[in-house]
Amino acid sequence: PAGGMSQYAAGLAIHDEIAATRPDLLPVLYRGFPYHRRGEEAPDQPCITPYDIPVFSVRDGRMSVFMVREIFNAAFRELKRAFTPEEIDAIDTFRATAQELQFETRLEAGEATFLNNYTVMHARSEFEDWVVPEIHIYKNQAGRSGIDPQPGRTRPGAAYRAPDEEVRQSVAAE
Repeated sequence: PAGGMSQYAAGLAIHDEIAATRPDLLPVLYRGFPYHRRGEEAPDQPCITPYDIPVFSVRDGRMSVFMVREIFNAAFRELKRAFTPEEIDAIDTFRATAQELQFETRLEAGEATFLNNYTVMHARSEFEDWVVPEIHIYKNQAGRSGIDPQPGRTRPGAAYRAPDEEVRQSVAAE
């Protein structure tokens, strides 16, 4: 009944704006960051990608964009690795550019959005849900919708989240 603005920004537009205004940050964004797999890795795989996931990548002339800040923040925390000032600058510039270029709308009941996660960045503002709690068939231990943790795996959800301020403090401590 309240909030829930859907926000969209074209990944290629974000790339081109950063290329025009802050090209010095593109190497960091093309290199990317390790990502935490949040308990969704195969039993024989590490919980953090052993390679960096690029924010921007090009294959066969097509640009892909992928950035989920909470997930690479979780990887950095678990690795006890601090972001460099240049990495923080690149992440903040990406986010600010996406916000400057975003289109915002509110979906009405019965509407849906279909998009390519590797070409369009998307988010949703905070919202008050009109759905009754009993409609959720999966409840995790916190009482929210979701599947309970599996033994030996990192709990999805809040366990990997931390405010951006924690990340900034780890850089400042260096």
